[in-house]
Amino acid sequence: MLTLSSFPPEGSRKPGASSSSAYLLPSFLHVHDIPLQPDRIETFVQAFVLPQKLHPAHGCLEVEERNRLLRKPELQSLFYNKRDVDEVLILICGHGGRDERCGVMGPLLQKEFEGALINQGFQFWIGSKRTARVGLISHIGGHKYAGNAIIYIPRLFVDQSGQVVGYGMAE
Repeated sequence: MLTLSSFPPEGSRKPGASSSSAYLLPSFLHVHDIPLQPDRIETFVQAFVLPQKLHPAHGCLEVEERNRLLRKPELQSLFYNKRDVDEVLILICGHGGRDERCGVMGPLLQKEFEGALINQGFQFWIGSKRTARVGLISHIGGHKYAGNAIIYIPRLFVDQSGQVVGYGMAE
């Protein structure tokens, strides 16, 4: 899934810098200082977003075409500003242009989640400490159940490679 979020881009704060950042989930990787030139965005997609393996239905394509559709991990080294995600991420659909219910409920849920996390001792972007982020995203589906949220829990908090919790109506 590709989506936009309300998080400001991390990385270079140089005046006039034209870059962005991306959370790659559920890989729990954050890449910042992604140049916004079309060829660099294409390189980013080839390095991180394309699949590592194609579905068998792609077997009818020529080998060259199949290879063009696969991820090229060797390109990841071109993006040197990356880190493991060590904060809890709560992403809430707030896409009011798609469905008014999400536009109304999303910001309300964002405030509720932030309050609940503070009550549980979480901190939000204090210095270099990153324990939680709550943000609105452009779309995760299921609009009639407005209040859709996806919670990403990094390795730091669970004994696995990270965990994804929730999708659907948050109550």
